[in-house]
Amino acid sequence: MPRTTVVKGEVSMQDLTEVLKEKKILMGISGANAVWQSVETIGKLRDYGAAVYIVMTANAAKFVSPITFQRASNHKVELDMWDQPMAMDAAHKPLAKIIDFVLVAPATANIISKMSNGTADDMLTTTLLSIDKPIFIAPCMNPIMYKNPIIQENITRLRKYPEHFCFIEPQEQSKKGKILSPDQIVDAIAKHFITAE
Repeated sequence: MPRTTVVKGEVSMQDLTEVLKEKKILMGISGANAVWQSVETIGKLRDYGAAVYIVMTANAAKFVSPITFQRASNHKVELDMWDQPMAMDAAHKPLAKIIDFVLVAPATANIISKMSNGTADDMLTTTLLSIDKPIFIAPCMNPIMYKNPIIQENITRLRKYPEHFCFIEPQEQSKKGKILSPDQIVDAIAKHFITAE
């Protein structure tokens, strides 16, 4: 798996459908101002035949209601590990077992840092730790935060495991930290799998 997915040009609709049809995708949504964009990304993934399952952070739910994502994905949104106390010791396992890959978009500095350090303190981070499938990460933060040496160290640590983590971000250094458009994110995922064949 390449360390970073770079978007160049567009993928054909046929390629997108072939790559994404009947795929089960876990979409992790953390709390950034681009949360609304994830609704459109979900729609595009479903248009190409994928099933999308959502896990949100509490901060993400402050930007956009989980109900919006439930309607967009047609699946119950996972938010709180303690929603079902009778199954709390295994609440994260079903999704981890059925999905083909993960897309974390938007991925904040906070969620990237938690992933880098193996933190499992909410539904999303616990689920991510239990998954052995590819995880695509679409960073979303202001440029100064992105350039912070601690954040860069965390990103570098994740990139040391290219078979597991793949960053989807602009090629231009000046635009690092700005999340790509839904079309570009979907294209980047498709290109990754086409290139890997």
